Amino acid sequence: MGLVDDIMAAADARKIAERGKLAYMGNEWSPVWDHNPDITKVKTPGCISVGNRVGHRPYIKGATNEAIIYNENHRPEPGVIVLSDAEKAWARQQIAPGYILVEPHIKGSFSGNKAWLWPRWMELAKHFPVVQCKAPNKRPLPGARVIETESVRHAFALLAQAKLVITTDGAMHHAAAALGVPAVVLWGARTHPKILGYESHENIYTGQGESCGMMTACNHCREAMRKITVNMVHDAARRLLD
Repeated sequence: MGLVDDIMAAADARKIAERGKLAYMGNEWSPVWDHNPDITKVKTPGCISVGNRVGHRPYIKGATNEAIIYNENHRPEPGVIVLSDAEKAWARQQIAPGYILVEPHIKGSFSGNKAWLWPRWMELAKHFPVVQCKAPNKRPLPGARVIETESVRHAFALLAQAKLVITTDGAMHHAAAALGVPAVVLWGARTHPKILGYESHENIYTGQGESCGMMTACNHCREAMRKITVNMVHDAARRLLD
């Protein structure tokens, strides 16, 4: 499972918990589910297996060798991320709450199709004082305050005390929804935000209703990301902050 799927699966676990049952995710455990009382690591009598699993993603209708075919009728619900007191304390030790968090990096398997232009991230950092989670082997954003995060749990803890996150379609925008943090999400046109976005976020989509879902290098996706200007992102952030 990827982090995106793990976060969305936790929304299904919450529904199971509302029926008075424990949710079982399968044999592989994700750090996303740490401290979540709705989810059991061990399959026990009476627990219910979550249907959102490898090979059965509700937002995917099919796939080719090059692209995902999305389920146009899918609408995500915010997932669940439960932070421990120690994780919250760690984040407070790094920086006082109330900052803008940015995540300029994307998952490596999308051939750069979801990436915004790096110079524009740099320009955005001149408009706002921003914080970046610096995972190993990730490029630091010039102008950002960089905080080393050794685990995704540390990144979640920093995200939880941000007043806003600015990112592309990916784990951080799903985590923001799970933690109730406002977000500006840059989509381009690879995926339509109605399928994997949240209405509470400012979703910047530059397509014409399409979701090409390309996994290999795609000029259509990259041109759509080039259409997103720094001013568009700045204005969306201001709408959430004001």
